[in-house]
Amino acid sequence: KSVNHFIEEQQVFALVNSFIAGADDGLADTIKQLEVPLIGPLTLQPQLNNAANSYVFYIVSGTDGQARVLVDFAATQSADVKNGVLIVTQDNALAENVRKAITDQCAKKMCGAVESFVYKGQDFNPVTLVSNLRKLNKNVVFFMGTSNEALAFIKEAGKLDWQPLVLVPGGLGSELFDAPLSFKEKLFVSFP
Repeated sequence: KSVNHFIEEQQVFALVNSFIAGADDGLADTIKQLEVPLIGPLTLQPQLNNAANSYVFYIVSGTDGQARVLVDFAATQSADVKNGVLIVTQDNALAENVRKAITDQCAKKMCGAVESFVYKGQDFNPVTLVSNLRKLNKNVVFFMGTSNEALAFIKEAGKLDWQPLVLVPGGLGSELFDAPLSFKEKLFVSFP
């Protein structure tokens, strides 16, 4: 309601570069109702199939688009993708969309089998996870979790002398700058 009030009171004719992550659906309805263009919204998941899109103009692809680009990158940088890909994600809707994007793009790029490992945030155990994944003999890992979880995963893999290609869609915090040097040219993060 405050957005409606602001747009009407200030006679806004367009919204530019607005941060809408998490409010996408509600704001899209408002934009459509008030017929005010939204240009370059910052969001994790652009609503490309939303009817309000005649008023919404995305510039950034979102996390699932970044994941597709990372699949393309992995396919050109590492022959290991032919042996298969591992996807490690938290259990949430954003991660589900990214998992689907990775799986679909891997099929297009003829990666090997894609295996997903989903965890609840409080159940994250890097020791067990790395130990189990290493046994699968796959060296390409997409990781969607927190920065601290990604760093813990990478450090544990390093302890076991396993340096898979680790791809992190959506960018994370500065914690990843503390990754072991053994992951130089093995850790890639996408940013919008």
